[in-house]
Amino acid sequence: MSGSFNDFSLAQDLYIATLEAGYNAPTPIQEQVIPAVLEGRDILGAAPTGTGKSAAYLLPILQKLIQYGPKVGERKVTALILVPTKELAVQTRNFILEFAARLTVRTTLAFGGVGISPQIQEIRRGTDIVIATPGRAVELLERKDLALDNLSFCVLDEVDRMLQMGFLHDIDAVTRRISQNCQIMMFSATITSDTARLGGRLLRNPLTIDIQQKKQTFTNVESVKCNTLFVDKDRKRKLLLWLLKEIKFSKALIFVNSKGDADRLGRDLTKANLEHVVIHGDRTNADRQRAAELFQRGSTPIMVATDLAARGFDVPNLSLVINYDMPTSTEVFVHRVGRTGRAGTTGQAFSFCDQNSKHFLQRIEDTISIVPEVFPWQPFHSDKIEEMDPQESYERMKAIRDRETDRREASEERRALEVKEVKPLEEKPRPKVKKVPRKERVVPTKTGSKVEGRRPKVTGKGKQKASRPDNKVQKNRGKRH
Repeated sequence: MSGSFNDFSLAQDLYIATLEAGYNAPTPIQEQVIPAVLEGRDILGAAPTGTGKSAAYLLPILQKLIQYGPKVGERKVTALILVPTKELAVQTRNFILEFAARLTVRTTLAFGGVGISPQIQEIRRGTDIVIATPGRAVELLERKDLALDNLSFCVLDEVDRMLQMGFLHDIDAVTRRISQNCQIMMFSATITSDTARLGGRLLRNPLTIDIQQKKQTFTNVESVKCNTLFVDKDRKRKLLLWLLKEIKFSKALIFVNSKGDADRLGRDLTKANLEHVVIHGDRTNADRQRAAELFQRGSTPIMVATDLAARGFDVPNLSLVINYDMPTSTEVFVHRVGRTGRAGTTGQAFSFCDQNSKHFLQRIEDTISIVPEVFPWQPFHSDKIEEMDPQESYERMKAIRDRETDRREASEERRALEVKEVKPLEEKPRPKVKKVPRKERVVPTKTGSKVEGRRPKVTGKGKQKASRPDNKVQKNRGKRH
């Protein structure tokens, strides 16, 4: 095991920048990935959030750039990094800026929701590393604005999440364009059957690294104090306001389960005069970027978010995470709470458990080694919910969902009946108008007679014979006086 980044024989400027970024000793996944990548091996790596996966693949890529130099040519890049979301793309670019602070490395962000023209211009001017979402990468390839023929590195970060989001076809479209000499690295929180199947198709004799244990745990759980607060659903808002007032924090990230709940909770915080930002999938890219920057800089101390911010969203000095809505799975719980207590810091996590989420809490406690401590001295504590049977909570939640389903189906049936009852007005057919041919009649003229209804006689070279004006009045007819 290496005890220092200097043991990897990194270039001096890269090593110093790594130390300046606060990386003193490599994590377990970095100890295994960095030397393997420098040797040219493909990688299939799995490690929980916050273990340094990004540095594990970025440092050897930057080292290779220093050794061999950038690729010269329009639309040619050295490394392509595919990530599931825009937020993770921005975070990865920030890591590169830290590690390459003493280097000349050009990076380009490419994701949807914004204009593609500036991204194309950056690539055409020349770039070393492209960080893209799968859909935008395919679009650039189809427009022939991105060339992968001479690509040296292809990284699929959080590949398990990309597969969950339906990016498999886009990943295949991208990887088909790269050469056989390209080094491919795949990283995820867990190695699922889908991840292993994709790795079997793409990777050549890969080094498989699994930092996960059989029982899912936090790598940084020792620095995070987890608490459970049992509270009635109608009193959760009051408990949140009390907690934000009583607990000292530098930044607080509040998670909810839906976009509507995020907006409603944001309005409640506005009424309480608490400065905050809200981020979820329905907000525009510009709004999400602005909110993330305000929160990361510390200009706004509170953020309300959906699980969009649970992965790939690194916030320095985040001391408090609040699960306003209990996570529905252990994996989501791990990623939410893993936002705090990172890089040697300590943090706190509070999870609100109401009468409809006790079974979620039991599921989490059964699958992680750390059981969140009960926080009974808060003024809104509910003994009834604490003593509730998780099965009863499950039945309550199931009944609520069944009622919502019945209500939705009844509403759809009423709308269908209303459409049948309201018959559209029958349009009367328009009477057919008979075309009566114009009758020919002889009209006397000064020079003889002519027949109306006939086509004028054509003389000469197909030109109509013009009649000569008889007087000045006829000559000037139609002119405006």
